[in-house]
This record gives sequence, structure tokens and C-alpha cells, in this order.
Amino acid sequence: MDKTKKIALIFGLSWIVIKLVIFNLGYSVQLFNATAMINLLFLLLVIFLTLHYFKAGRSKSENTLFLEDLKESMKGGSIYTIIVAGFLLIYFSGIDPDFASNRLELQGITNPENIDFEELKKQNPIKLQGMSKEDFIDKEKETVQLFSSPFLVTTLVLAGMMLASLFYSFLVVTLHRKVLWKLR
Repeated sequence: MDKTKKIALIFGLSWIVIKLVIFNLGYSVQLFNATAMINLLFLLLVIFLTLHYFKAGRSKSENTLFLEDLKESMKGGSIYTIIVAGFLLIYFSGIDPDFASNRLELQGITNPENIDFEELKKQNPIKLQGMSKEDFIDKEKETVQLFSSPFLVTTLVLAGMMLASLFYSFLVVTLHRKVLWKLR
């Protein structure tokens, strides 16, 4: 197994352990933002370390192209993303299936009955034109069920992490080429 895969696997498994420990302590909903930030930090570290070991295996006179560096750093980020997304699908499906609804409840979104429909209708008359309060409540409940779907949540996380991986890779490669490699 090459270093890229090892780095991605180590950080992916570390994040999974952190997520499971937080779940077992009963704070999965409350510490969601903290685990998301740790996930993004680990993604950045995977990309940085992947590029670092890729460049360290070459001599200073052996220049690589920007796209080669970008490809190598994206490879590490992609492997990490796939590991995390695969775990999240299992997590949201079997380990903590009520996570999404609990998170929405914590934010106060799951009770559309408590919303002042007339005030909302005044704020957004075009969207709610011809809609009764019962229709609005049914539509909001469907939306909550849709965003509680483990597959949809995992797909959104996968897409977001792939975009973050591309952005981080571009940023890290640029920083590495302009600053760190010249210091070496």
C-alpha cells in the first residue's frame, strides 16, 4: 500500500473513531459542527501530507508539473472522502438513523405546526399563494423526511467534500510550490 492510501486510511479511521466516541457519549447532535470541522481539518491534513511525501520522494532538481501535484493531492483527498462517505452512509442508515430528524428538531425545524402561517404568508406571498396551512405543513413534513434520508445526506456530504478536496488541493499545491518548496 502506498503512502497516499495509508495517510488517507489513517485519518479516515481516526475520524471514524472520533465520530463513534462522540456518538457513544450521546453528543452526536450537539457536537455535529465540531465533528464536521475536524473532518475538514483531517481532509486538509491528508492533502498536505500526501503532497509533502510525494514531493519529498523527489529531488529538488526534479520538478513536477502543477497538474501532477494537484492530481496526487486530489488522490489522497478522494480516498479520504470515499472512506468518510462510506462510513456516513452506514452511520446514518444503521448506527444513528434518527440523527437527521434529531438535528432538525434541535434547530426547531420539525414542528411546522408552531409556525405562524399568516405572518409567513405576508413575508412570502408569491411562494405561498393559494396554499392552505395544512398544505404548507404537509409540504414541510415531506421536506424534513427528504432531508432525513441517509442516502441524500451522504450524497450531499460526498459532493461537498469532493469540492472541498479540490479547493484544498489547489490551495495546498499553490502554497507548497510558491513557499514551502523554495524553503527546502
